[in-house]
Amino acid sequence: MDTRNDGNGETLIAAGDRFDYRFTVHNRQGLYWYHPHPHGATARQAHLGLLGLLAIEDDEELALRRALELVPGETEIPLVLHEWRGSAAGRYVPSPSDLRLGWYGDVPLVNFAPCPHFDVATRRYRLRILNAANARTFRLAFRRDDGTLLPFHLLGTDGGLLEHAVACNEAFISPAERLDVLVDFSGMAIGGFALLESGEFDPMHSVPTATADTQTAAVSGGMSEMHAPVSGGRPAATTRVPDGAPFPVIQFRIRERREPSPPTAASPTRSGRACNRGGRCGGRRRRRTRTTAPRRGRCRPARRRRLR
Repeated sequence: MDTRNDGNGETLIAAGDRFDYRFTVHNRQGLYWYHPHPHGATARQAHLGLLGLLAIEDDEELALRRALELVPGETEIPLVLHEWRGSAAGRYVPSPSDLRLGWYGDVPLVNFAPCPHFDVATRRYRLRILNAANARTFRLAFRRDDGTLLPFHLLGTDGGLLEHAVACNEAFISPAERLDVLVDFSGMAIGGFALLESGEFDPMHSVPTATADTQTAAVSGGMSEMHAPVSGGRPAATTRVPDGAPFPVIQFRIRERREPSPPTAASPTRSGRACNRGGRCGGRRRRRTRTTAPRRGRCRPARRRRLR
């Protein structure tokens, strides 16, 4: 990319002014994202939502959608994972320890909405997930309303589609990383729900004892209270939840019956062609670029249970 378009400090945009970026995309298909990089203000601007998704399409991507009968915005959904602090919702005022160790909140957000839900049918859905949190790592898994895990398939990561879908029960995603996930709700009953949750894990880094300005919550259910709205429709404020604590992320509510989806494991995520070095498949590929606007959820009480 040329220097005019790469976001360097030589091309400044005055307050109230605009700048049109124009460049050729050479990447293979995948979900990418962008945000500003001003010195000393990157974390604050990204925290406040100055970021976006860039979806690159090519023949492999279009073939995958046809094979899995996916429609962007309906059965292919972007999920931007984020968080805020209930005591300072929508504000970024880091303490010295936040600047040193990373900023952690106590209210999980998906597409910048607290306690979100998404109504689904009994079929497959593709979730294109970005971790836009400042420092938090997520250990993502799906759990049915009876407490059992709901397996899923990993279609791709930061570099685009994998050669074959990988069956998973959980997957880690660190800040700035992306996961391309296929989950099937076919076996669930109408009126039921599944939770995408972040499970407990040892983050393997030592955090000093909490002080007055760095209060840390005990891991007694983590953010599990965040699906219980209070006055004004906002979740109750708690103290900061540490990395590795368990909490729910988003609820998928089963609302419509559909015919069962064909098996996933039998179909490669790529178009079935042999791949050459560098992980790229042979043949010509058309590339198209879409900017994707995250869909906002709404708050509604969910059945509460302790996450384990």
